[in-house]
Order: sequence, then C-alpha cells, then structure tokens
Amino acid sequence: MAAPILAGQTLADPTGYTRRRAFRGGRQIMADGSMVIDLVNTSAKLAWELAWPALNDTDMGKVQTAFDALKDTSGAYTDIDGSAYTVMLDEGFDTLERTHVRAKGGNRWRTSIKLRQV
Repeated sequence: MAAPILAGQTLADPTGYTRRRAFRGGRQIMADGSMVIDLVNTSAKLAWELAWPALNDTDMGKVQTAFDALKDTSGAYTDIDGSAYTVMLDEGFDTLERTHVRAKGGNRWRTSIKLRQV
C-alpha cells in the first residue's frame, strides 16, 4: 500500500478508506412495474472517502492544500494501489472539517475528504 497523492500533495496513509464503484445515471420504476435505466456512460466511475483520526499539523496542512486546489476544478489522484485518476471533490463536499484531538507531543487533527472520479 502506497501513500495517496492528491493534487501534488503526498498525504499520510489513511486509517479509514472507502472506495465505491458506481454507474452514473438513473433508475426508475414505471407504473407497470418495469424498470427504466438511463446511464450517462456505460463505464463505471469510482468515489473515495479517506479519513485520518490523528494527523499532525504538517499532514493536516497537506490535506488542506489538496482540498483548496480542488475547490473549483479537477486534479490528479494516485490511489493507495498506485492507480492514477482524475478526480474532483465529491458532490456536496464543499467544507473540509477538522476536529482537534488531544495528543501528547502536539496538535492532532481528525479529518476526512471525499473524492469522485471525473
């Protein structure tokens, strides 16, 4: 497992890692009970949530720098398996929240980031 790289920032290894695979489009049940499927693209796209329970100030700064770089555009992401993708912040993820965690030896921050493949 390699450290993820987002928008030029090598991030700390995430403790929480979720990768979802989905098809973009819609499904709707019609009045007769049949299902209509309308896909925008037949290729699956990925989405990620990376979480860290106790980042130091430097590593938190890297997450913040990457988040800021993606505020209104897409960017490069290298996943923990070494695969490269073009991503943007996930829909509705417009706030980077960080929570202070008490720790011996300095500040620690709990945070997460959500990404989606373009």
